[in-house]
Amino acid sequence: MKLETISLGATVVLVVAVVGLLFGHSLFAHGAVLVGIQVAAALLMLWARVTFGWRSFHAAANPTEGGLVTRGPYRWVRLARACRASPRVAGSSPCAAR
Repeated sequence: MKLETISLGATVVLVVAVVGLLFGHSLFAHGAVLVGIQVAAALLMLWARVTFGWRSFHAAANPTEGGLVTRGPYRWVRLARACRASPRVAGSSPCAAR
C-alpha cells in the first residue's frame, strides 16, 4: 500500500474523530486552564501553517519541495526533540549548531 494512501486514510480517521467529538460535545475543553491550553495549541498550529505557507497545504503527509523548515515553531519543536534523540558525539547533534 502506498504511503500517500495510508496518510489520506489517517486524515479521514482524524476528521471522523473530530466530528464525533463535536457531536458528543467534547471537542472544546471546560475550564479556564484547559481552554488556555487549547488556545495555545491553536496559536501554535496557526504559526506553523503561516511558516509553511501554501507549499504543503494538502491532506497527505508527503514531503514537498523546499527542504527542511527550520524557522518558526519548527526551529524549537523539531530541534528540541532531535536534541534529546541524537547521540552526544561532538558535531553529530543538531543542537551543536545552535
